Amino acid sequence: MSETLSDRISACMKRVLKDFEKIRGQSKEDGFSIAFWDIVVITAADEEQKKAYELQLYGKLQRNEIPKGIPYHVYADPPGYKLGSGGSTFTALSELHKIYNQDLFDKKILMIHAGGQSQRLPSASVLGKIFSALPLGEPMYQLLELKLAMYLPVIEKMSPGVLLTSSDTLELFNDGEESDWAIDKPGFTAFAHPSSLEIGTGHGVYVLEEPKKMGKKKVEEALCLEVLQKPSVKLMYDKGAVIEKKDTNSKAEDPYVYSDSMFYFDHTLTQKMLKWYEENGPIQCEICAYGDFLQPLGPRATGEYIHNTSNVSHMEPALLKTREQMFSLLKGTQLNLVVFNESKFYHVGTTHEYIDNLCHSQSFSQELGLSRDAFSHFSQHNARLAKMPKLESAIAGCVMHSCLPSQSAVAASAVVEYSHFKIPVKIGANCIISNCFFDDDQSEELSLDIPANTFLHTIPMVHNGGTCYATVVYGTNDNIKKRAADRESAGQITFLGKDLKRACEFYKLKQPGDLFEKNPKALNLWFCQLFPVVSNMGQSCYFAVQMAKHMQSSSGDQELDLSGYPRVSMADLLETKDVAAMLEYREKLRKVIEKAHHH
Repeated sequence: MSETLSDRISACMKRVLKDFEKIRGQSKEDGFSIAFWDIVVITAADEEQKKAYELQLYGKLQRNEIPKGIPYHVYADPPGYKLGSGGSTFTALSELHKIYNQDLFDKKILMIHAGGQSQRLPSASVLGKIFSALPLGEPMYQLLELKLAMYLPVIEKMSPGVLLTSSDTLELFNDGEESDWAIDKPGFTAFAHPSSLEIGTGHGVYVLEEPKKMGKKKVEEALCLEVLQKPSVKLMYDKGAVIEKKDTNSKAEDPYVYSDSMFYFDHTLTQKMLKWYEENGPIQCEICAYGDFLQPLGPRATGEYIHNTSNVSHMEPALLKTREQMFSLLKGTQLNLVVFNESKFYHVGTTHEYIDNLCHSQSFSQELGLSRDAFSHFSQHNARLAKMPKLESAIAGCVMHSCLPSQSAVAASAVVEYSHFKIPVKIGANCIISNCFFDDDQSEELSLDIPANTFLHTIPMVHNGGTCYATVVYGTNDNIKKRAADRESAGQITFLGKDLKRACEFYKLKQPGDLFEKNPKALNLWFCQLFPVVSNMGQSCYFAVQMAKHMQSSSGDQELDLSGYPRVSMADLLETKDVAAMLEYREKLRKVIEKAHHH
């Protein structure tokens, strides 16, 4: 069989992960065998998220999960305006400059933008997408470790400066161990990947100076004429961004474009940006590191994009002025490209993508060497099991940092993470079960059956001075962000695949519109106060499973009366979340699994 692109990426990633293992949990003071970052920065949306990130980084350092002896800084956006990744970049650079002064300009810095509510993957909302689990490594990797590993080949090629990346993307590549490329040119250097035209419409697309010369090597340098942000197919053709296979030596599908991912800027730009920020800050609108930093670059850049506000979520009065200032600050700056001709770009920011990458994508798991279960224990001893017919284990899904009886059944397209079930569970297709606990005294049933297409995630919260729990339950196909036009039509919002009106009838609740009392204008599932608050984590999980089952059952005779409980929305939970309790639960579970492994 001939070697595929995935085979070649896999070989490169294996080498990179092996290198990372040499420094994982080691201290830089003792000398690393390979080049690593001088500073790692993670940005957060607010002080609460910052605290959650810092707690997790502290835990990772204690457990030797990341390289030690280098500073990991977390910076939160100041309260007030939503700043976007561009605004957060200025905030972070300004804070770093206060600490390091002139020394900052000798450092190699990784900046990961991780501020966001993760509404399309709510299991990452409390602790952050950058701390999403991956079925890899011992101790088990999270996205952060993978990011720290992936960029190792880049660090040694890089002059001091800032590499900027997002928290929910993965760029996997084969560098062919080629050494004749570097990130040492003045200005910006962006990484480009061959992509289909369809992918190009949702990303930044680079127009290359000499596209016909591309495709001879695994990694190539090029100059960029201009950057198109989420362009139409017609615009890509008009601007000369589309490369036909016959024109080049590339093995890519015909035709293709070069799309964006992470990018780098050198410290002459850091100084320029800091000077601008001192004179013009603080920023009072949402600017995008990709759209607003890259679109002014290259000799063909025009300011046309400044007035296109279609993808801005909060239109602030300062937006156009700030964009104009960015344009004049950066216009004329060179945009160099490092083109990874053999690369794949994965997004892991939604429930669909999470299930797809971990359960369905052969290439993703092959390229990273993922397993089906990571750091989990399937227990044999259970009084209830004696009463059950002897079942072969049917655990086919992706199970991470979890403990469940071996007689459980997990569908091949289900993801289970940070969960502990003391009775057998049957988990249907297309599910995400996260942070759930269920004790054996909580139900008389022989097993806990979770219907297909269910998303479950238990969140500890501070309530009346103590810790209580609410388990959010959605359909994995529900659109959590989609708003109803008005209170009257709130009943038509899709919840667990049916409508909210039906849910209210099943759960003995008032009119659908009344579930949004706290925020009457925000009529979507994120703000819908549906989830009962209880003092017991297992009971909370049980309620959520029953909520899902009631919506699946065709007969309306089953009822689940939730009217007597205080109820919260996902938005409420982010305000009252108990991060320490969540991490403590995971730590206890870690010890249970470790103990079982040692036996």
